[in-house]
Amino acid sequence: IPKVGNITISGETFGNAKKIIRKELDQFYVNFDLSVTMGRLRTMKVFILGEVQQPGAYDVSSLSTLVMSLYVAGGPNKTGSLRNIILKRNDKIIKNVDLYEYLLNGDRFQDPKLQAFDTIFVPTIGDIVQIEGKIKRPGIFEIKSKTNAYDAIEIFGGGFSPFSYTKNIQIERIINNEKIILIDKESNTI
Repeated sequence: IPKVGNITISGETFGNAKKIIRKELDQFYVNFDLSVTMGRLRTMKVFILGEVQQPGAYDVSSLSTLVMSLYVAGGPNKTGSLRNIILKRNDKIIKNVDLYEYLLNGDRFQDPKLQAFDTIFVPTIGDIVQIEGKIKRPGIFEIKSKTNAYDAIEIFGGGFSPFSYTKNIQIERIINNEKIILIDKESNTI
């Protein structure tokens, strides 16, 4: 721009870009109109590897986040973790992402913005628990640490349905891939 020179707005939000440009122009010009528009968005290459439906290198929008990019690759497969997704930048781990926090609690910090040549790695799934019966959200869930049965039902299963008998929970455990133990608990502590 004449008199002003180059104005760097790389890495800024679109809203901030107009403020930065206006501030620079105010030093040299008076009574001017400013209109900022965005042209075609550039793309960047990211690598999505590990236990995903279609691992590989992808060209995504420069505004892409981790979740948006995982969607492009088909998401984690059945053996992929949702609780320990690794975001690497320049061979350093930037963030360990827990998609349960994003999906169940709306934690947007679990969906970081990406930069060119970032690597998203989805490792194999960790320990799992299957919750079934008279609960709101039956299914198979990945657990991160020791979780008691009532917490698993509340956090992952969405809680008991109105027709549940909550004083009696039956637990089946598979130990060393061979022995099954049935446990009937009739208290609130498991």
